[in-house]
Amino acid sequence: MEGLAKLKNEFPSLYRAWATYGCSELKETWLGFLLNQFSKDGIEFELAQLEQSLEQLLKRFDVQELQDPLGSLFGPRIESQQEKALRKANTELCALAEFERLGTLEGLGWPPNFGDNPPFDLQVRAENAVIPVDIKDANGSGLSIAQNALDEIVRPWAQTNNVPPYRIALHYLGVISQRSVGGSIRRNGTLEQFGEWLADYTSIPPEPYKFTVEETSLTVRIVLAGSIRHQSGGIQGMNPLVNVLSETFEDHVTDKSEHANRENKTPFLLVYVQLPGYGSSDIKTAHTFHDAVYRVSQRANGLKHDAGRLWMGSVFFHPKEMATERYCCLRPAASWPNGLKPEELVTHLKGTLCTI
Repeated sequence: MEGLAKLKNEFPSLYRAWATYGCSELKETWLGFLLNQFSKDGIEFELAQLEQSLEQLLKRFDVQELQDPLGSLFGPRIESQQEKALRKANTELCALAEFERLGTLEGLGWPPNFGDNPPFDLQVRAENAVIPVDIKDANGSGLSIAQNALDEIVRPWAQTNNVPPYRIALHYLGVISQRSVGGSIRRNGTLEQFGEWLADYTSIPPEPYKFTVEETSLTVRIVLAGSIRHQSGGIQGMNPLVNVLSETFEDHVTDKSEHANRENKTPFLLVYVQLPGYGSSDIKTAHTFHDAVYRVSQRANGLKHDAGRLWMGSVFFHPKEMATERYCCLRPAASWPNGLKPEELVTHLKGTLCTI
């Protein structure tokens, strides 16, 4: 009852959504788990972000209309999806609430009446044009993925050997992203070799473990949780990182162009949301975002599904304490609907325009 009372008193919009959704016992959902964990840690800002977004959206929409982002929170707990469940809900609800505050949110999902899991998350109105928009998570971090993968090996070893509270310090030299290191660290026996090395110790190893993933050199240390030495971090060139990010962005553009092409060749936008508290994200700054999107734009006419004409551009949303940064990388060369101009769209979004 303590978790339920806390939810009802401190997060009334989340409580209303949970009660209306008709899901299982609170303790059996990710929402209940996260509420309990955040209460122990004394850190509830992510739940507070969810509450703020929901409070805005429930003034207009029913809970069932928001079931796509909320379903990940109210579904059964699957250990491997913990972070993903929270980030999906928070990212999508944050973007929806932001468009609603701007007065540009035309509706949820696109095409209309598509059913569950439409290919685009929402529609935005600007002047006389209605534009399909898909929301992308800009919070992912190759460094976090690598640390979590290593911790899957370290955690049971630490429990077996009664190791005191620890943390993993990971240093890197080279590109570290979800697409490179994040996608490759589980291949070629990398984690198994680390596990074999660690198994030779019954206490925290005095020396680091060094290995290579793709072309990135990594050094991992296990240190006491309270130690201020050996923080995670490293060095990577911006140009290689931008190259990797542009490959990911190109996949997004091509995928959504296929759907837009089927639906009467409708021009669309992509919106990337980076939530507060994700400083280790692969997208380091708005300039990193611009450089990667610009490279995709340079080759857009050669992409499948008429992407060069249908992809209007990509927008970077970064909510901050006082305001939201909205960095709009728009493509005048695309086919803009109903005579809409990039400058007019940016005015509606109250953002900063950069043509690509």
